[in-house]
Amino acid sequence: MSCLAQPFIDLASVYYQYSAADKPHHNNTIYTGLSSVSLNIPLKLDSDYLVLNPVYENFRMTFPETFVDREFHAAYIPVSWLHRWNERYKTAFVFIPRISSAVDNGLNRHDFQYGGAILTTYQRKPTLKYKIGLYYNSEFFNHFVIPDGRAHVW
Repeated sequence: MSCLAQPFIDLASVYYQYSAADKPHHNNTIYTGLSSVSLNIPLKLDSDYLVLNPVYENFRMTFPETFVDREFHAAYIPVSWLHRWNERYKTAFVFIPRISSAVDNGLNRHDFQYGGAILTTYQRKPTLKYKIGLYYNSEFFNHFVIPDGRAHVW
């Protein structure tokens, strides 16, 4: 499959999604709403870039008949440093601090997550790039790591 896209980023984004119940008169009815707001702030530092990406998300679940309604909040700010080592090598370093909570009883240490990623690109020739990377996040269940490696040919 081939795909063409613009090589730009959105500087601001607002998103809202509402899901109505499929059985509105059933005892297990649930309505959900998700909203988010984000910014991308790219800063040029010599030949490098520093990108700040603050995000706020809100997730609501409404149970009309059976349960107490729930609302969850998340705020995070990925900080990315994009560095070009030379004409063939470049690396992206990303740090992702995050707070996710229902905020019912305030915040505690379990509401904080820390993650990050490293992605290095080697351009062998104009039509061939190799990428290798690693993603990490401190999930509530334990450490979560995803290695990645691929070649892009076009």
